[in-house]
Amino acid sequence: MVQDFVDAAYRWVLGTADIVRQLLPLIVFGILAAAAVWLAYRKIDPEGQAEFGKRLRSGSGHAGRAALVALATLVLGGLLVQAGKTVQSRRDTIEQATASRRREPNLSGIVQFAPAIALVEDKTYTRSLTLPPDFATRIGAEGIQVLAPYLSDPSSDNVLKLVDSFKRSGQDVVFTRQLTRRDELPVAADGAEIKVVFHDEGAPSGRRHYNAEFTGEYRFRNPRPDAAPMRFVFDLPEGGGTVQEFYIEILGTRMMEPDEQGVYAWNGTIPAGQTVTAHVHYRVSGAAEYDYRLGSERRRIGDFHLVTMCPQPPQYAKSGIYPTSLSGAQSEWRLKDVLTSQSISLVFPRADLQSQLLNKTISVLPAALALFALAALLLCSDRAFWGSAAFGVALLAVPVLSAYLTPAVATVIGAVLAAAAGGLVLRNPRGWIVSILAAALTTVFLTVEHGGLAAWIIAVVAVGLIALQRPAKEPQI
Repeated sequence: MVQDFVDAAYRWVLGTADIVRQLLPLIVFGILAAAAVWLAYRKIDPEGQAEFGKRLRSGSGHAGRAALVALATLVLGGLLVQAGKTVQSRRDTIEQATASRRREPNLSGIVQFAPAIALVEDKTYTRSLTLPPDFATRIGAEGIQVLAPYLSDPSSDNVLKLVDSFKRSGQDVVFTRQLTRRDELPVAADGAEIKVVFHDEGAPSGRRHYNAEFTGEYRFRNPRPDAAPMRFVFDLPEGGGTVQEFYIEILGTRMMEPDEQGVYAWNGTIPAGQTVTAHVHYRVSGAAEYDYRLGSERRRIGDFHLVTMCPQPPQYAKSGIYPTSLSGAQSEWRLKDVLTSQSISLVFPRADLQSQLLNKTISVLPAALALFALAALLLCSDRAFWGSAAFGVALLAVPVLSAYLTPAVATVIGAVLAAAAGGLVLRNPRGWIVSILAAALTTVFLTVEHGGLAAWIIAVVAVGLIALQRPAKEPQI
């Protein structure tokens, strides 16, 4: 960090010197023009020129000190600005790196779809085609695939049986296909009790990632007057990271592996009118968002109850369903016989208060330096240059130490060093007041939400203390 900062500061100084070099002809021309005007004034009005020269020489000391203080403030203020850019660049590099020693997982949001529940029934479909003799000849030469445009695809996963037959009818040929297919008739869920507990995990960049524990109970029943096979399908969450401890348990049977199609599904025969409860559980890691899709087919959901718990309250997407109740860290959705294609969307905003604190603090450092230099020039002009230089160099400790310490600790240490350096150089009560108050200005954002109020209070205190330090008038004799 120190090496990066020194390199950036060196490049900034070189850039400033290059600007001065480009302006050098104008500076030389201005000096020569001023000299010519001065000589002309001396020829025209020698006495006026002499008097003006005395006044100019008497004020040249103050002007020189002001110029030196302005130069020191400009250079050190530029270094502080460059330090802020270096800190931001370093933070971006760490966040975008593919590998790091810090805990900074590159995870996406999680999308969880509601389960699909259906009645399973086998149906046989019959399709007959009357073919002319030439078409029958083509079938004999090219095969049954010449009828593909007129028939459904027999390779679907839900096709159980396929029987093709040919029969003559005069000169024509009658082709008959019997296809037995397993169909699924969607069934509404009678109830859902879902609980998702989020455990926040910190990250240096402030991007919130979490470990979520999902527990769900889904109730459904056989609506037929007789026993019927049913199917319960639950998709794994999309996005996020590793899924752990996943299982589906129905009627004492626990499934932890997918079927031959790679689907996590339960199949079983349920008696007429019987209600079954499916238990689903898993843990998963994600970041930024969590989305629960109630269903895109607008099927009715009976009693729907979802509870989420998170240490830091999330936000809720405007396009989603807002919680029916909020209580501290708990959000709750209670829906009854709902038909919706909306989802429940939780958004976890960045928790980079530390980064925001550092950015605001570094942004106020040049202003604190400028205020210190101005006050020192007015109250302690003979030591204003060295005081400004010492104060500005001490402030550089804030961005440098931020690479090794928390922003709050780095800010406090930098403020203490600046107050001590400025006060020791100015060496009088007024100097200490100016130094302490200017250093205190750099810490106003430690209050997070009351930085403006703290800055205003510091300004009022500064005016009051400086006024109290004014020397008393000597009594007239």
